[in-house]
Amino acid sequence: LTRTAHQMRLVALADDGSAGVAILDEQTLAWFDKTLQFRWTRELDDEVVGLAISPQGTHVVAALSSGMNV
Repeated sequence: LTRTAHQMRLVALADDGSAGVAILDEQTLAWFDKTLQFRWTRELDDEVVGLAISPQGTHVVAALSSGMNV
């Protein structure tokens, strides 16, 4: 994940290694698979200050600086 056009601020990996999530450029949430290929991205309304993924890589939560979770 070091060779990407984006700056990665936070990264979380599933316990089983099936997936991971990253915050790109402060407000973009990106999900990637076990081959490190991005599968989807989502622009968020505010800066992300926390990130977590479920043990099987099926659920993601991002904590925003506004106090909201998505």
